[in-house]
Parts: sequence; structure tokens; C-alpha cells
Amino acid sequence: MMDIRACKGFTVQESNEHRRNWDGHRWERALHEGNYDLTRQHLNFEIVKGGKIQPIDKSKTIPQMMKERLAALGIKDPNEGKLSPDRRTVVEMVLGGNRERMLELAFGNQDYNTLSHTKDHSHLHRMPEIEEWAKDVYDWCCRKWGEDNILSFVAHLDEVNPHLHCVLLPITPDNKLSYRKVFVGEQNTQQEYRQRMLDLHTSLAEEVNDKWGLSRGDDIYETNARHRSTEEYKRDLTHECNLLENQRSALEESIQTGRAELASARTKVRALTTMVTNKEHELENAEEELSKVNASISRGEGDVEQLLNHKRMLEAKIEQIKEALADKREKLAEADKEYERVKKTLNEATEQLKEKTQAIVQAEQHIHALGQQTKAASHILRSNYDSVIKAALYDNLIGDFQQKAPLLNADKAVFDDTVLQDFSEDGKNLFTCTLLLMTDMVDKATDFAQTHGGGGNTSKLPWRGRDKDEDDITWARRCAMHARSMMKPASGAKRKR
Repeated sequence: MMDIRACKGFTVQESNEHRRNWDGHRWERALHEGNYDLTRQHLNFEIVKGGKIQPIDKSKTIPQMMKERLAALGIKDPNEGKLSPDRRTVVEMVLGGNRERMLELAFGNQDYNTLSHTKDHSHLHRMPEIEEWAKDVYDWCCRKWGEDNILSFVAHLDEVNPHLHCVLLPITPDNKLSYRKVFVGEQNTQQEYRQRMLDLHTSLAEEVNDKWGLSRGDDIYETNARHRSTEEYKRDLTHECNLLENQRSALEESIQTGRAELASARTKVRALTTMVTNKEHELENAEEELSKVNASISRGEGDVEQLLNHKRMLEAKIEQIKEALADKREKLAEADKEYERVKKTLNEATEQLKEKTQAIVQAEQHIHALGQQTKAASHILRSNYDSVIKAALYDNLIGDFQQKAPLLNADKAVFDDTVLQDFSEDGKNLFTCTLLLMTDMVDKATDFAQTHGGGGNTSKLPWRGRDKDEDDITWARRCAMHARSMMKPASGAKRKR
């Protein structure tokens, strides 16, 4: 699997997610909203220049690395300073494979369950196979796009399926920044782009993944495959669970029947074994008696005629016993085979039952996880829509106030020193100052306020940053109020209208 995404830059938040640069509060939120496992975080690693494997270095963000690399090349970020970036400057790649094989590479036969949200995996250690595979992928990326252009190459082993994240700059051989030339092609057509993507997938499969038993997926253009929505996927999983339940019920009935057959076969084997043993003793006794008769005849003891008749009778009896013994032995051999066959069938059915049961448990856990993700996504979506709606209403509110305020004449003084007035007169700068405070850039917020008509940090209370238990809305509101104080003229005079 290789997923390639062109980006118009890379945020600090995305970098923190890649490099797991989270504090306790952010980890708590991640564990609540996604499929992360804090007890497996110690297994994550990154590959740096020279193919060296090390723990993830959290001292720099990916945007910082990007800025340093572009500066070294003498390239100016074409999106710098733009409110709406329009150039594809960064490429993010996610690389992995089918879950069973990836988990085997990462953890071998250790005890784990990556679908569980409660299992403690702190005992796990990273297998060398996952590191060797990651180094092979890294070498492949270096050959394709140049090692110096790889900003970040990290392996996540703390999610459901182990995978790699590669973030790189699309730099051409003549040191130009161009996603089109590096990934799309000179002709810049959909057909050329698709062919390039197919060639990349083929190259990765043949040069790396075949070696590690990771088969390439089918081309969606050939299979007509389509992405399923979360709800569709959940329905499919539920349907799969129902099928598995039916198969499990059938297996349980088969096992019950198999146990009865095995008991019957065992009884038959025991009976025939007893019969064979008895016949063997009977044969042994008859042959011993015949030996005595022959000895008496040899020594001339007793009535010869009578001894000869007894000898003939014993020889006939021995033949009958041998025939019966051969028959019983043949039937015992057949019974043994039948017993082993029934036993093997029962064992296979029992193993299948375990597999079906485990598959049902995993599917149910996955369904539960999808439900939690959907719930979290719904909350995030609602929050995002709230922000969009409030932003839209804010523009209308400020516009209406600016239009109607001049008509108030003497009554306009009632709005003096109010939030509504400040945001209507200097909303853009207030927003910028608030944003700087929210991103913990207090010095820059002070400089910005002082260079845009404000007195800077004039509040009587020192700025203390965000409280540990402060929610987003309260934090944003406090930043806005502090920014309002900073944007006021130092003299306390009213802003000119």
C-alpha cells in the first residue's frame, strides 16, 4: 500500500501528529478520538540520513525542516505570506501492507491485540524485520527523490496497522520546487499522472515488498473498486459478523457430531483391540499345545493314533484362529484409520471454531472502534461547523453594526469601549493578535500590537498562558480579551474613527 498526497504546506499540528510530539492532554484526546495505543508509543522510530534508525527526534517540527531545506537550496516558499496557499510544495506518503503481515513483521509471535483499547502492550519489543523493511523502503525513496529531500521518515507501531509516513519536498534535478515535474510529468495530463503512479506502485512492489511477502493490491481502475464510507464499512462488518456467527453455529454442531463419532470410533477400536489380544492368546495356547503333542509323538509316548488325530485337530484350529486374527487385525487397522480421520476432522473444526470466534471478537471490536470514531468525528464536525457558522455570522454582525452605527448619533456613545465596537473598528488586527496569543507567541503578539496602534501588554494581570483544564472556547475568549487590551493605545485615548 502506498498513498501519496500533495500538500500546500505542512502545519505544526500535522508535524506533532507524525512525530508524536504530544503532551498528556493531547494524548488523552488522541486516545479518546482515535486508534492509538500509548503503551506501544515506545516502539515508534524514525530513519534519518544514512539509513540510521533512532527514536523520533521531537526537537524540530517538519515546517522547520522544510524551511531549512528550502533555504539551503536558495528556494523561496511560493506559499509564504499567502492567506490562501495555492502551490503544492510538500508530498506526504503513507506506506504499509496487509495487516496480518505488517503485524508479523512488527511483533512476530508476541502476545498482542492492536484492536483492543484496554490491553497493555508495554511488554512488546520491536522485531528487527520491521526495521529492515523500513530501511528498504527508505532506500527506495532515496533513489526516487533524493535523500536530502526527505524531511521526515517515521514508523508508527502504536496504531491498529503498522505503517510508515514519508514527508518530502518535490525537488527537480536542477533544484527547482515542482510537484508537477516530479510527480505528474511534463505533459501534465491525468493519463500521464496515473501511469506514473502505477509505475511507482509496481517499482515499490518489485524492488521492496515482494522480498517481504507484501503482495501488491489490485488496480482500482481494473477492479472497479471504490472507497466505502464509514457507515458502509460498518454495515459490511456487521454483515460479516452475522455470517461468521452462522458459520460458528454450524461448526459447533459439527463438533458435537464429531465428538459423538469420535467416541463411537474409540469404542470400536478398544473392542477390536481386545478381540485381537484374545485371539493372539488363543493362538499362543493352541501352538503351545501342538508343540507338546509333537514332542510326545517324537518320544513315542502314548497312543500314536490318538496323538496324530489330536495334532490334526490342533492344526485345523490354529488355521481358523489365524484367519480370525487376520480379519480382526484388518478391521482394527481400518478402525484406527477411521478414528484418526474423525479425530483430525474434529481438531480442524475446533481450530476453525477458534478462528471464527477470534474473527468475530475482532470484528466486534472494530465495529465498536468505528462507532467511537464516528462519534468523535461527529463531535469534531459539529465543532468545525460551529466555527464556520460563527465566522459567517460575525461578518454579517460587524457589517450591520458598521452600517447602522453612524445613524445612532448621540446614542452611539453607549458602544464606547465595548467588544462589539473594538472588533468592528479593528477586527482584523484583533484577530491576528488573538491568534498569536493562542499559538503561544506572546512576544510576537506584543510586537504586533505595538506596531498596529496598540500599547502592547498593558494588562494589569501578567499573561499566564493556557490553563491545563481550560477548554478551547474559554481559552479563545481569554486570548481575545487580552488581545483587546493589548491593541488599545498606550495613552488610553480612544482610537480614531
